[in-house]
Amino acid sequence: MSLAAAPVRPLTIEEWYELYHDDEGGRCELVRGRAIVTPPEDPEHARMIGDLSFLLHPAFASSWRTLWGVGLLLRGDPDATFRSPDVSVLSRDIDMRGWYVHPHQVALAVEIASWQSVETDWVHKRAEYAAAGIPNYLIVDVRFDDGPRLWLFDQLVPNAGGGPTTYADTTGDGHSATLRLPGCDPITITAADLA
Repeated sequence: MSLAAAPVRPLTIEEWYELYHDDEGGRCELVRGRAIVTPPEDPEHARMIGDLSFLLHPAFASSWRTLWGVGLLLRGDPDATFRSPDVSVLSRDIDMRGWYVHPHQVALAVEIASWQSVETDWVHKRAEYAAAGIPNYLIVDVRFDDGPRLWLFDQLVPNAGGGPTTYADTTGDGHSATLRLPGCDPITITAADLA
């Protein structure tokens, strides 16, 4: 007699939080009810997050908060999806006592794409952030020998067939991206700023 493995039941937001909210040594996201644990950031990735936050904060501080590692609830139960962008620019009026924010509170989500995260950042998170209505998504891709590349998705396109909203093609040339957030002057970030 063979024993079949029982199917894994998707986690609810509350179950995921109870199991992983203080996961030491890594970061855990929830994707369609499944916990996805990633290792800690390498020092270069962490440096890039800090440098980018240092550039964004003064430009947006009058109207927005620039934070890293903030939990973002993209979809509730069932099929709960909870992500943690590398950097987020959030509404100043958010309740800082909660353990996550909602997409309508996010003006910009940033991911630092590496060899390990390229599919997640370029495909999955891009689709999820667009479907959630996040107006700006910046990818800083560090897979290039001569320094990082930047691509900004800042145009949401509703699906005419009723499917999820997507982003239009990127703006910029990979070497710079101009961010335009309500209430602030535009700021251009270059690859050289992050090299």
